[in-house]
Amino acid sequence: MVKYFFVFIAMNFFMLSCKNNFESQSKATLYPSKTFSELSDSSFVSSAYHIVYDEPYLYFSDRLNNRLLVLDKQFNVVQAIGSTGAGPGEFLQIAQTTSLQSLLFARSIDTGFLNTFTKNGRYVRSFLLYGESEIRLAIDRNYRIYISTPTKDFPITCVDTLGNMVHRFGAWIQTDSPRSRRARNLRQLFVNRNDELVAVLESEPFIEIYTLDGRLKNVIDISNHVFLQPRLKYVAEELAKDPNNRFSTYHLYTDIYYDPASDRFYFSAVGGEPGGGSEVIVCKINNNALEVIHHFELKNEKEEPLNRITSLCAFEDNKLIVFENTEATFYIYDFTDQEMTRSLNKY
Repeated sequence: MVKYFFVFIAMNFFMLSCKNNFESQSKATLYPSKTFSELSDSSFVSSAYHIVYDEPYLYFSDRLNNRLLVLDKQFNVVQAIGSTGAGPGEFLQIAQTTSLQSLLFARSIDTGFLNTFTKNGRYVRSFLLYGESEIRLAIDRNYRIYISTPTKDFPITCVDTLGNMVHRFGAWIQTDSPRSRRARNLRQLFVNRNDELVAVLESEPFIEIYTLDGRLKNVIDISNHVFLQPRLKYVAEELAKDPNNRFSTYHLYTDIYYDPASDRFYFSAVGGEPGGGSEVIVCKINNNALEVIHHFELKNEKEEPLNRITSLCAFEDNKLIVFENTEATFYIYDFTDQEMTRSLNKY
């Protein structure tokens, strides 16, 4: 099994070597074209997770209301799927949501069951899915499901739509305690257009590329990218403190979205201090590198940075929808490649 390490002891030297590069970069500021807190059915959403765009609709988990919501591109509620409960097609804290072809998948945190529905909302089946429930899982075109399982024997597990294990695999980040092992081996998972599994580590500046049968093809070190510098600097300072006076783990992202139509990833960076942050990075990932296309700072109508993005999604080629958790508000942003590229220095 492949093993690798990320050593924070060398972080201070690393930060000094990147200082000039960080200061030379610019980012584009985006202001919302639309915001809304109340939905067209007169309901409110306090926690929106895992927004997904699948033409022509947006899907997301309305966590506390225990429903999978379907919105059209004018953000009207088309359908609410599921209800509160522990039975088939029901949810107790709905979390992971994704779509593939004619099916929708959504998971209940408290029960661990992954429910499957047709696009028109008809319940198909459910099964118990072990693994992390609040970060993105991946599904390939053969409906095999990949989920982060850092408390199991392997950090990634693949199952079929009946819950039967297909295989387990993954490279461990080695740690000195079971608690840090779980946190440092959390992965957001995506199947890209090349039928590869892209695994983005939540707390470490690494991106892994696997074949769908579990062979590790490459590990991309993204610690030198500008958008991670404030967070990595903060983490280095925290890790230098007495363990009793600091947290034990530090996530780098609040959400990641993959758009298969453009083959682009959208990262919501945490920022330096604890909390969410307001920066979104648009990039492409290949076997050798992460190519940053845009670096956005998202602001509200008062021209203030957003406090905490918990979910984001790209749709219609040049639009972003994000959910800001502090104000429980959806923000819509429009951008064009031409305009933003002109305002962004090359990484």
